[in-house]
Amino acid sequence: MKMCTYGLIALQILVTGLLFGQKKSTPTIVQVDSIFADWTNDKQPGIAVGILSDGEVAFNTSYGLANLEHGIPISDKTVFHFPGMNDQLIAFSVLLLDKREQLSLKQEIGAYIDVLPKALHEIPVGTLLHHNSGLQNLFSLLTLSGGEPEYSIDTDLQQSLLTYDEAYNGMESGDHQHNRTGMRLLQDLITEVSGMPWKEFVATEIFEPLNMNHSYIRQGNESIPNLAQGYIPSGDAFSLYSTQENKLIPDRLYTSAADMLKWVDNFWRPQIGSSDIWKKMDEYVLDEGSPVMEANQAMFVGQHRFWDYRGTDKYYQIGVTENYAAKMIRYPDQDLAIVVLGNFGRYNGHLATICSELYLTEYFEDSTPNDTPNYVPLALTEKQSLCGDYWDSVSESKASVRLRNDTLTYFEERYNWNVDLNPTSSETFFIDFRKGYDVSIKDGRLTLHIPNRDDVVFEKYVAAKLDKSYLKRFVGSFANATFGNQLQLLLEDEQLILRNQKERVVLRPLTEGVFYSDDPDFAKLHFVEDEQGEIVRLDISNYHIKDVAFKKVYVENQKINKS
Repeated sequence: MKMCTYGLIALQILVTGLLFGQKKSTPTIVQVDSIFADWTNDKQPGIAVGILSDGEVAFNTSYGLANLEHGIPISDKTVFHFPGMNDQLIAFSVLLLDKREQLSLKQEIGAYIDVLPKALHEIPVGTLLHHNSGLQNLFSLLTLSGGEPEYSIDTDLQQSLLTYDEAYNGMESGDHQHNRTGMRLLQDLITEVSGMPWKEFVATEIFEPLNMNHSYIRQGNESIPNLAQGYIPSGDAFSLYSTQENKLIPDRLYTSAADMLKWVDNFWRPQIGSSDIWKKMDEYVLDEGSPVMEANQAMFVGQHRFWDYRGTDKYYQIGVTENYAAKMIRYPDQDLAIVVLGNFGRYNGHLATICSELYLTEYFEDSTPNDTPNYVPLALTEKQSLCGDYWDSVSESKASVRLRNDTLTYFEERYNWNVDLNPTSSETFFIDFRKGYDVSIKDGRLTLHIPNRDDVVFEKYVAAKLDKSYLKRFVGSFANATFGNQLQLLLEDEQLILRNQKERVVLRPLTEGVFYSDDPDFAKLHFVEDEQGEIVRLDISNYHIKDVAFKKVYVENQKINKS
């Protein structure tokens, strides 16, 4: 019976391989090399490339230098930082422990970690994987509470930040907000349940059984063999760059392209865990029973993302810091995976996609649109009436419409878009008709539509007038008793400036008594008056946290003196 079972599995794998391989092309090394032509310079940082097709390593090649100072080339043993990839290892590990009945996704986290703040105890473990626990971004809390942004958040500081009520803003609604606070708690949970530090658990349960001999969980700045030094551009040359990436999870994954292929192969041919675990990794993250769509990307339990690329399912992980860049693409239906790792922080993920086109040409739909939209002319007065500034109170971000050389342009701060608006009517405009991005402007409301995600709605506003006497009203000290932190509002060169520890944040007028800044933690600042028209409070909001109150320090003493 056992032989029959093995024979059936082998037959299924063979048939599946034949089906997958029917239309896949077989590129040459010359074709692959041509994609990375800009990275073949032996005097600059470079890239490692791994391609897995039908379970076989089709390519494992590299370009450029791992270390400029010593002229060390990148090899198949070179190790790079893969920002954010640690999250996928955490997701697998939680599912593995759930499978072993050492924990339950339905159980409250307080059943396993009793040192957490009381408000956290009742959060089910599974909601942390699905990012709908309501937990907030701890870095916003760190900044608002006066912590220096370059600090890593260690366990003690994390516990302290989680005692603030603001850490659970929106917890009851279960709003989906992707951040690593929940992933950090899951990492702590794995350590608590397994009895092993995270670094040891990953080595024992993942790296060793998969023979990932060039993969490490790095703690702090400990030495790693064969590490590619990270660089940033400096004019025509390159400079060293060293920082603590992914500060919320100080344990970071460093790996090679070849090792990443050993990991990703498990999605088709599990060597660790079980087939049902890897199947769960590809299940959608759910919010109230429906898949979460975020910026046209569906997040999965395995912490990867999705793109319908030219009619083909494309799953991917991406990470970019100042000095490292990485991408891993997986086409589940075509049994193809591509990994690109680099030690120069410039985005390189598009190169992995171009590699996939060498294999999957016959699978892809024609990316050229059949019908170009019919654009309509607008009178100058119509265009001018649409120009102005717009504000989204959900993300606390700004969009602007301007007239440039008789063409309407759209600037959106969150995506750093500065693109033309192509009118299809007096109220609708395409940004990119190939992707279906469009904008509608009507009755002072600008709506940004991106397929497969909620509309983003901006309200038109007229900025308050800036003059010195107006700005003087907001100068002073503001304190939050819970945080024990004080903010200074100053007037410098007729600009309102917020100072918080080492930060200097320039504020710009939004509406009467409301300002915004380019700092995401201080996105919107609302000054609140009392009945006598005196400023008594400052409420700070950003994408994650709303209306954190800082009380003006001298108000009470001032009123006592007046009486």
